[in-house]
Amino acid sequence: MHDVGAKPRMVTNNEILTVLRAWSFKRNDRRKNVLPEGVAWVYSDTFGLQRRRDGAVTHTAVTPKFPNISRVLNKWLQDRKPTGIATCFPCTSITVNNGYAARNHRDKNNVGPSLIIALGEFTGGELNYWPLDNYKEDPADQDDNLKTTIDISKGEILFDGTKTHSVEPFTGERYSIVFHTHRAYLNVNQAVRQDLHNLGYYVPTMKETMIAQKMIVAPSSTSLAAP
Repeated sequence: MHDVGAKPRMVTNNEILTVLRAWSFKRNDRRKNVLPEGVAWVYSDTFGLQRRRDGAVTHTAVTPKFPNISRVLNKWLQDRKPTGIATCFPCTSITVNNGYAARNHRDKNNVGPSLIIALGEFTGGELNYWPLDNYKEDPADQDDNLKTTIDISKGEILFDGTKTHSVEPFTGERYSIVFHTHRAYLNVNQAVRQDLHNLGYYVPTMKETMIAQKMIVAPSSTSLAAP
């Protein structure tokens, strides 16, 4: 993997899996909306842009400490840029998860399309997604007859993270990666924007976000590249 970026080649799914297996996930107790029943914390980290509790829009603390994690994940993403994106796929933030099935929730801090994939040796763990979510019902009260269930171990999926979604129970080793744009992306100052750019993130314009949003027609694999 040392040659990633040194010569033109795609980053493979197996290389990303190697990175995730080596990463020391923290116990995250702040993601209250995803915690399974009876669970106090999950293994989850976010790289890239965030809005801190004091209101500042900047990168997460872990981002500059491990710059090559962002670089290799962003290279993987842009290698699989969906057709219809003229420049780079809009992405200011990357969330990596390990070993839990998120309950029904909405990602309220996202804007535009999210791209997700699951990696590892596991069975189950499909993504449940309510594409017709009208935001009126509590995520826990969504009608199961209206959900779409997708095996995201077969390929990366574009979806709207602000609509209700969850993960089916699974057995085995399961990691997931969610590439997304934080809704505070228009408030990024030039210094933070440059830092993100240097790590491979693409902070979009409002027009680019609107164009990308229109790509979310129905949940399906982007089918752009083999693992």
